[in-house]
Amino acid sequence: MLIEKIELTMSHVNLGNLKEKDLLIMFGNSLLRHLVVDTNKKPSEIKDSNGFLLYPAYYMTHLKVPLNKTLNTFKLWDSINIGVDVSSFGSNILESQYILGLNGEISDKKETWDSNMFPTMSAGNIMVIDASENAVVSDQLSIPIKGCLAPLSKLKKPPFSLQKALSIKNNLYSHNNHQLKNIDPIIYSIFPIKDAIPNKHMIFANFIEIMDVSEYEFFTKRLVPAISDKVLETLYVVERETFYYGNSYYGEELEIYIKASFKNSYGENNYINPEELIRARLFIEFEIYQKSTFNLLVVSFAEKVIIIPKNNSEIINEVRSILDSYLV
Repeated sequence: MLIEKIELTMSHVNLGNLKEKDLLIMFGNSLLRHLVVDTNKKPSEIKDSNGFLLYPAYYMTHLKVPLNKTLNTFKLWDSINIGVDVSSFGSNILESQYILGLNGEISDKKETWDSNMFPTMSAGNIMVIDASENAVVSDQLSIPIKGCLAPLSKLKKPPFSLQKALSIKNNLYSHNNHQLKNIDPIIYSIFPIKDAIPNKHMIFANFIEIMDVSEYEFFTKRLVPAISDKVLETLYVVERETFYYGNSYYGEELEIYIKASFKNSYGENNYINPEELIRARLFIEFEIYQKSTFNLLVVSFAEKVIIIPKNNSEIINEVRSILDSYLV
């Protein structure tokens, strides 16, 4: 286990509050530091027997955010704690758990890590050869040489997330019945520097930002009637489960398909802040494909809540109109 103290600077949150992508990047950094803690090695020194650089590629992340600690409550210059605990199965499969709190809130006793009180994430990783190595072997599974990793607790059986990842790839989230869908995909171009650097694929957390950008286009440009920016600004993620089956390099294009539905939460009290109203819940799924090959890259399901100050009648009325239009 590793508990880190971090000050949220402009490199983490720009001039605003914590966003989902930024949190996942910090969780990823903490994972890498955990893997080499007390080894006198850097993450860039994790190698296999052929000398190839390895990294723990995420194949699944499952974020949960309670209403008492939505991500926007973590602000610029806050001191925070990130906890990470990693176990292994076999030689190259990892299962990791994460938690976020303000400085002093996170215990080193994992049994106290409560997803009802703090943002948490569970994840699955596999050790693969870094994309900067020989293109023939890039992204292939490999095994770290002895001494590269810190001692990790051992799992007695494969993580359940492996089985679920295969099931989702074959069936998607086929049990969910959504009213809103885009027939024509949203096209996203992977830009150099912004999304990916030469000879490197995108960092996994960039898919979160791509989903947010696509969600914005879907609601503001693809739906009639459209949903305004002001309403979208009241959306807060409370859960997102994502499975990663591939990645992209700059210059490539993605096709993104979205399915969504709203649930009326009128009368659901915000027990955290009585001055706010939980007006609706959004359930949204994403399928992301590489445009040139139509290979499936990412499948994700998210739940978000619309939280509105009780005195903001303009937004309350617009959300009521949205629900009248899109609620079955």
